[in-house]
Amino acid sequence: MLNKKYLSLFGLFLLSVRKVSAGDCTPSYNTGTTTYSITDCEDGYYLLKSDSTGPETTLANCSGGNCGLFECVTPEGGSVACTSKTITGYVVYGGDGKTLLECTGSGCKSVGDGAEGYYANAGYDKSSKPIISCDGSHTCTTIAAKKGYYRNAAVTAAAASSIIKCSSDTSCEIGNAVETTCNKSGSIVYPTSSEWHLCTANSNTGSVKLDTNPAFESITLANTDDFPGAPSTKFIVKVTANSVLVLEGYVLMDKDDKIMTTAGIGTLNQCTNGTCSPVQNPFGFYENEAVADLNIKCLNGKCTAMADLINVATCVSEVQAKVSADCTDSGDITHYCVHKNVLFFLTANTATDCVSKVTLSPGLNVIDESDGSLVHLKAEDSDISWNFKKLVLYHCNESECKQTFGYLRDSKNQYYVLPHTGNKIILQAAGTCDANGIGGMVTDNKLCLDGTDAVGFTTGVSTIETYVLKTGKLPAGNVFNNEETADLSAGPIVVEVSSNAIVLNNLYFSLPTCTATQKGKITTTDITAADHCISEGKIYMVDASNSIKEVTANNDVMAFEMSAAGKFTQVTLNSGSVTSNVYLVLYQCVDGQCLQTDGYIAAKDSTAAAAKFAVSRSDKSLTKSEAGASACSSSNHGKLGSSDVLCLKDSKSIAFPSAAGENGYLLKALSTCTETQLEKTEISVAAPTDHCISEGKIYAVDASNKQDVTADYNGSPFKINKDGIILSVYANAIVHDQFKEGLFVCEIADYALTPIDLSSDTIDTTNKKYAILDCSHGSECHHVNGYIKDSDGKVYSVDQTDGTTVEVIPANGKSTVANSCKEKVGTLYKSNDKIYLCLTEDRSVEFASTGVSKNYLMDYVPETIFTSTTEKEDTKIMITAAPSIFYFHVAPSGVKAYSVTTDTNEISSPLPLTSAVTPASGAKIFLYECDEEGYCQVRSGALFDGTNYMTISEDGTTTATTASALVVPPLNDANTDNGILYVIDNAANNIYTGVSEAQNSIVVKASYHIVSLVKMTDGVHALEVNSLNSEAVEDILGEDGSVLNPSNIKLYNCVENDCKETFGYVLIGTIYYVSKVTGVSEVFDASSKTSCEDAGAVGGLATITSGSDRKRAAESVVNFCLSDSISVADTIVDDANYVMANGGSTIFTTATGTDVPFIVIKSTANAFVLNNVLEAGTYYAGADTNQLDLDISKLVSGEVQNKTYKCDADGSCSKNTETTLAASKTYLIGEKEYTIGTGTNGIALTDGTDTGIVLFNKKGTLPIKSTIADVKDVTEYLLYACRGGVCYPTAGYFKYNTNHLAECSTSGCVENTENVVDTAPSCSSANIGKAYIVTSNNKLKLCLVPKAAAVGKPELKDISTAGFLISYDGSKYFIFSSTANAVAFAFSKLNHILI
Repeated sequence: MLNKKYLSLFGLFLLSVRKVSAGDCTPSYNTGTTTYSITDCEDGYYLLKSDSTGPETTLANCSGGNCGLFECVTPEGGSVACTSKTITGYVVYGGDGKTLLECTGSGCKSVGDGAEGYYANAGYDKSSKPIISCDGSHTCTTIAAKKGYYRNAAVTAAAASSIIKCSSDTSCEIGNAVETTCNKSGSIVYPTSSEWHLCTANSNTGSVKLDTNPAFESITLANTDDFPGAPSTKFIVKVTANSVLVLEGYVLMDKDDKIMTTAGIGTLNQCTNGTCSPVQNPFGFYENEAVADLNIKCLNGKCTAMADLINVATCVSEVQAKVSADCTDSGDITHYCVHKNVLFFLTANTATDCVSKVTLSPGLNVIDESDGSLVHLKAEDSDISWNFKKLVLYHCNESECKQTFGYLRDSKNQYYVLPHTGNKIILQAAGTCDANGIGGMVTDNKLCLDGTDAVGFTTGVSTIETYVLKTGKLPAGNVFNNEETADLSAGPIVVEVSSNAIVLNNLYFSLPTCTATQKGKITTTDITAADHCISEGKIYMVDASNSIKEVTANNDVMAFEMSAAGKFTQVTLNSGSVTSNVYLVLYQCVDGQCLQTDGYIAAKDSTAAAAKFAVSRSDKSLTKSEAGASACSSSNHGKLGSSDVLCLKDSKSIAFPSAAGENGYLLKALSTCTETQLEKTEISVAAPTDHCISEGKIYAVDASNKQDVTADYNGSPFKINKDGIILSVYANAIVHDQFKEGLFVCEIADYALTPIDLSSDTIDTTNKKYAILDCSHGSECHHVNGYIKDSDGKVYSVDQTDGTTVEVIPANGKSTVANSCKEKVGTLYKSNDKIYLCLTEDRSVEFASTGVSKNYLMDYVPETIFTSTTEKEDTKIMITAAPSIFYFHVAPSGVKAYSVTTDTNEISSPLPLTSAVTPASGAKIFLYECDEEGYCQVRSGALFDGTNYMTISEDGTTTATTASALVVPPLNDANTDNGILYVIDNAANNIYTGVSEAQNSIVVKASYHIVSLVKMTDGVHALEVNSLNSEAVEDILGEDGSVLNPSNIKLYNCVENDCKETFGYVLIGTIYYVSKVTGVSEVFDASSKTSCEDAGAVGGLATITSGSDRKRAAESVVNFCLSDSISVADTIVDDANYVMANGGSTIFTTATGTDVPFIVIKSTANAFVLNNVLEAGTYYAGADTNQLDLDISKLVSGEVQNKTYKCDADGSCSKNTETTLAASKTYLIGEKEYTIGTGTNGIALTDGTDTGIVLFNKKGTLPIKSTIADVKDVTEYLLYACRGGVCYPTAGYFKYNTNHLAECSTSGCVENTENVVDTAPSCSSANIGKAYIVTSNNKLKLCLVPKAAAVGKPELKDISTAGFLISYDGSKYFIFSSTANAVAFAFSKLNHILI
């Protein structure tokens, strides 16, 4: 224990402070003979023993209350200062653990792990944070108070000090004497039950126990003084085991306006002073005041409380063995794991419970553990403050992923630490970069590299830099490792620095970027290389003192080997040795600039034997490469073959060079698999006849089969895009040429490229072939079709398929562009000695020999030099017009914004959307979405130019808008070409469709600074929709599809982009899934039923096996059971509708069979769903199939009763109630009249021919033609306007019985007694169009204005004969049709007058 004499000495101490990393300091107290110190401190309280002779006191040494207290505080603008303090009460320890300290006048002690609940703060910050909150496991925090009561954890028995009363966030006091009986609402009592209660009334019967399960109570006070800080006399409080507080913050409420304490969907409310009100248009993430572990996420007005974490880990070996198999089992996802570059969704930690998988992208993947979704750090709204503790990082290359660790930055410029071990925290960077701070973040959020140099996040969105931590030691607990202390000389740490992350790079490396210190010590004198680095494209050797000297090669290839210590040594090609085989990096240097590349080099191995090494930027496992044992073929494309050659396509090759070559070579990509190839059976292929590529997979194919051989191609260092890359040959190296950028026209022979100059060279088509190479895509080339014009002015078409080059004679032009280009888009014509290319049927562009390159929009027309044979609706392509060349421009994939000059069709490059977008004169802004083939379609949507938001229609009209109008946020990552899909409401007047009334749902895509409408083809779609944020992934129906999370599947019937959710069964991959109107979607076992007669089979799937005979083997086919005797096979791909009795199943509808007797099932390729976008009307079902059809020639006797249904648009139907069709009667079937007669099948239908007004009884399923004499109840009838037997409901009047008048709308008739009069009324403008019956003569009369040259006088017209009547109001004519007893508007469905 410290005595007074000892304490007085501290006035003589000198305090020195040294900051070493984020938030750390080391205050030392020097008495002149002894130094006492506390390491790793932040603002707070620390302990020293009075008898200490060592450097530091641990909490364990202070459990007895005999330690002196020191208070460390950092004043604004100053450094931390620590002073001795004598305090009575509770404070929070400032070191790791943040435990509670209990102090008396004689000293302090650690309370330890037992501190849980609330304590009164006696520390330096008590005026702003009067409460200490402890979680029971070391951690305590000082907090601002909320209004209400806190139980004082320092007092165990009921006493006057048991309760802390807080009237504001900064004002608290120990409570008064404890009552045992409720005398007033709002007080806290401790009744004889030994439990604390909140009084909600004036007796103990009106009280709520303080319990561990939170409760929310509305209390009413007699006076505001009855509750500390009461905002009014009525408000809501949150009651927990240790507090009763006025409710503040965000909560979700259910449909009964109850606060939700479990996960689910509800209405977001903001509570202020105990009063809660709904939040209008909620968007984003909210902390849940009701349940701290359930964050609230809102999108499109829908809010969800998020569930607990599901951990992401590395897959166990049992799952690794299954990575090549489909994941077919169902069940709730319990966790995720990563193997190679595949993220698996699992129901248990075994292979048999794998649910589904998704391939992760090369680079850094940030995964949210709560749902396995990918987090886009570069998104416009990438605020991860709410869920950063749920994030895990995986670094991926082309073939594998490894978990990594480091620092993240979101769009709000908030920084986070995701360490190898320990807690994930918000970064508080501070201090200087010294020997104790290596690997830590220091001032200005920079990473300390070596104790001297520090680097920050890059400024370019796509810029990535590499650094190697290889000098000194990482301190204990550093973010990048899990060791107490890491000696970097024994094992370097490679870090990757980008605009949003600084992470451990544990997959592949490059030369480190030169540090600021190194760049400050550039020399031209000779130095001894200890390492190498790169800066601004130049390579330097580095000596032991960090001096650097440039060693950039002159038009050559440079290779470097990284040692185990992280140092890079240059390997001289051919004669140099690769000693450790740790990792190689390769650089191509041209004109003083070097870029990292891939390729093969010759060098010696560790035994000094000559060898070849494969070097890849994306796979560090590629090192020593053995020559292939076989000759070149499609199976070793891009790899070494026998005799030291590099295999190209079609068995062509390059001999491994001993000297630099003049030609480049085209390493052409494999052909895209055709539909025929993809439909082949997938089994082992022993002798492939070809190889092809589809969606990143490479297949070996023969006459009947295909085999996925993607893994066989991993041995090549070259990543080939769908067209190809150019290889350059150097002495002892063949590399992917990183400097071949631009447009090249080359002679091509066995893939060797010889550039030509069209301004001076002529084309020889006798024995030569040519290629147009557009290499303006980051060193990858598009081998494209087009036209070229040589120095003689001759024009040729060039086919990229095989280089075939054919002379073209342009057609003679006509008087106008429109005449010249009619039905000639994509072809050339000649006019006034100039040649033109038709872009559309009314626009063309000159084939110039000089000038600058420009891009143009061209209508897609099949079978031109630029296009395929496939028909494509509403599609554009882009054409580049360069001097003497027209070629197909492969537009970047994804949705981009372009400026298009409307009178010429010139189109800009994609707008960068980093500054204000303003259309130039004569131009408009359009959104085009282009696929990987370069085919583009216009889109509607909105963009953000960095400052403003604007909507863009398909015709290029732009309008200013706001961020909220987009509903979903655009991305802020220019590299996210594929974008993110969202399913949102098709709300009235939304910016994407502009519908006047709300409809169902639409799908939009968020891309870089753009959100656009996704064009959904009419039909059934399956989307996996995340309920938390409405993000979606569309699943491909059929064998090419795959599923990420079965429980997220939603099915939609889409018509003209409006998608209505439906329910049913779909086949995705080889698995059936069911999406139900109640419950979650899941895998469906179609083999569980083998007959439609099985119990529960109707309304579901059954695998039915057909019989076998001598000619045909038994076959098992999945069927949808419409009844116990009628089914539809899944092999039928044409769209068809079927009627099915509604048995009350919860698959398709919640309606009972009584309310909805029948429903319509739509059968389409790979789907059986409720057709809830049906055209309402009367339908007919086939006798043996239940298939609905409008071809009534299929009807036979009795079928109208048994197989006729009246169906609504939502797919609900009722059966016809007619008992028979009466002979010689006329029925309305759909919109057509038919008269019933006798035929060979028992019934014949004759087309009706009525023209004029016809009365039909609508009581039955089929309206039947009637006469006035039949009318008993007018509500059973409708008037129809017919022409040639085609009839539509109309509005009008008819006379029935004696002096009875029926008035009809298009939906029904009622009796009108008001217009039955004794005396004919006068006719005026007020009653034009009204009909009357005059009882004196039982005549029907109509008030109208007879047709005349000028507006005439209204008059009553007798209605007694069939014909047409015309009324004219001065601007419009009204046409009426009449019979002896009726008059009505004469119009058709399209409002065409029936005259």
